[in-house]
Amino acid sequence: MDNDYIHVQQTLRGNTVAFDELVKIYLPDVYRYLLWLAHDSDTAQDITQEAFIRAWKNLKKFDATKSFKPWLLRLARNAAYDHMRQKAVLPFSRLSEQEEYYVNQIQDTTLLPVEQTVNNERSAEVQTVLSQLSVKYREVLVLHYFEELAAPEIADVLNLSHETVRTRLRRARALFRKSFEQSGYETNPLTTLLNPAPQSRTAK
Repeated sequence: MDNDYIHVQQTLRGNTVAFDELVKIYLPDVYRYLLWLAHDSDTAQDITQEAFIRAWKNLKKFDATKSFKPWLLRLARNAAYDHMRQKAVLPFSRLSEQEEYYVNQIQDTTLLPVEQTVNNERSAEVQTVLSQLSVKYREVLVLHYFEELAAPEIADVLNLSHETVRTRLRRARALFRKSFEQSGYETNPLTTLLNPAPQSRTAK
């Protein structure tokens, strides 16, 4: 049985340690993804907290036949866009006692190693080239090559059809290569990533 499913079921039975395990496992992934979207570490950390609060509140809605990570990233994406639209401080002051417990657990988890990992991946060249792409193309590249999601999983995160995701990935790869070449960089930091992905992750 999938460990994520076990953690979810245990959490629903009131086991707070089980949810802590989900936070530990997926905090780096959620934070990294949100940092790509928000381009600000403080904002990304705030939205990461909101994303896990939403995950805890909505665990009963999680479809156990699907992967947990895409479901969680979809919640994180929705939280990010809500935050960007509102342009307001997230209302952590109105959390319940149990919600505050989960926020404290997230805050107690140091993000410094995570930020270092993200910084290593986000070379100046990658940041520059990706910033030149529209959000819809940048996002599919990040989800596929950095979050390592397959096309069907990306479709779940973005609420798109599988074929739309595959088409968008092909277009995003082409645009990235073109933008990189036009930028005059000598070494493409995504050379290996932009080669055909392994069979298990290939999005044709």
